[in-house]
Amino acid sequence: MIAEMVRQARQSKGISTGQMVDRMGWFRSELSGVENGTRRCEVDELVLYLAMCDADRETMARVVGVHRQWGDTMLVHGHDSGLPDTMWALLNCEKAATAVAAYDPVLIPGLLQTQAYVHALLLGADVDPEKIDDRVRDRMARQQVMFEASPPRFEFFVPEAGLRAVVGSREVMSEQLMYMVLLSNRDGIDIRVLPSGISGSAWLRGQFEFMNHDEYPAVVHVELDTASVLVDDRGSVDCYRDRIRRLREAALDKARSRALMLDMAHEYKTRTVKVERLRP
Repeated sequence: MIAEMVRQARQSKGISTGQMVDRMGWFRSELSGVENGTRRCEVDELVLYLAMCDADRETMARVVGVHRQWGDTMLVHGHDSGLPDTMWALLNCEKAATAVAAYDPVLIPGLLQTQAYVHALLLGADVDPEKIDDRVRDRMARQQVMFEASPPRFEFFVPEAGLRAVVGSREVMSEQLMYMVLLSNRDGIDIRVLPSGISGSAWLRGQFEFMNHDEYPAVVHVELDTASVLVDDRGSVDCYRDRIRRLREAALDKARSRALMLDMAHEYKTRTVKVERLRP
């Protein structure tokens, strides 16, 4: 929340990032960290930053008030589409990460979804039909982080039930699974399946994306229905580290996961896989 408020204060005055770096005497990485929520700021730094932006007293009071209430460990961002793919802070956290771990208890993680899967998912959600194509393009653009010259290392955990929940059609699911098989052959991308029958403990609930950084604290992204939350406080981060440990222990290894996904892709195509219809 604070990160977006200070970035908007700068942009509203037409101040470039280069000009702001000169005014603050910071490195560009420091400015980037403040504006994407991965660098902690004290109140005096925020006030100085806003003063350098020629912000008015009302803006200063609002930002300082939010800092005192929440600290600088949480960023909340609304998204009317139900997708966070244009969330500036999330995109920058993903690009700056050295490693990313993602889990969704119901759906295939967003960074793995094919165009057809995303389109079918949005058709079944409360999304303006005229905005669907734009939302699909946003998600495809976000996925390019996996194909950069020096991408983060990715680790995805996908419940078997999520692979059996039909989104769109059997054809869409077959294509989706084959795409995941191909991705899992790339260096630096691990896709591991959580087999059905695992006890429904609390650590299996709730989608999240965990991003490690060399220069900044780790950041966790939690996607809600109409908003996203980015947190980096130690307690939350440690909680999600423990969830990742548990997921690794419970999931099939990479080779067995790939074999299962390949079998299921074939079964979808031949209509022999046992499926569940996903309700919006």
